[in-house]
Amino acid sequence: MLLSEGPSWGPFVGSMINLAAISIERYLKVVHAAWAQRNLRKWTTYSAAAFAWIGGIVVAVAVTTPTTGVVNGVCYTLVFFPSHAAQTVYGIWYFTSFYVIILLIFIFCYGRIRSTASGRASETVRNCEWIMAGLLFDAWYKASRGVAAPQGPAFQTPSHHQTYL
Repeated sequence: MLLSEGPSWGPFVGSMINLAAISIERYLKVVHAAWAQRNLRKWTTYSAAAFAWIGGIVVAVAVTTPTTGVVNGVCYTLVFFPSHAAQTVYGIWYFTSFYVIILLIFIFCYGRIRSTASGRASETVRNCEWIMAGLLFDAWYKASRGVAAPQGPAFQTPSHHQTYL
């Protein structure tokens, strides 16, 4: 289990949740500055960061533990689902939760920040912001494809799954 991708996947998921939390915090501080100054405290920021990293690790452990197996000395992660339907449901949930929703949060928050601060930032800074966002989500999409459609040995029947769990 320690030699699989599970230990690196928890921080990856945590970083996605953390990026969404940072985007929301920046949105509140720029677009709703007065409200944020009155209501946003350090403990809420620290709690959001802790939630992001703990949540990422919990998701990774909860999913990789029952779906990991060793075949011919090779560890396969996210391959041994109880059924094809469970694998499909997980893929849809993961893609929606960690790609679509994060992307929508990012677009909404930074779009509003950009429109609020349009007089304060130069065009070069704003263009760079969107280029970086595009590159970030391109990388996430490529990483998410491997999770949403894992590759591995062709064991698809429940009897084979039970052998390796």
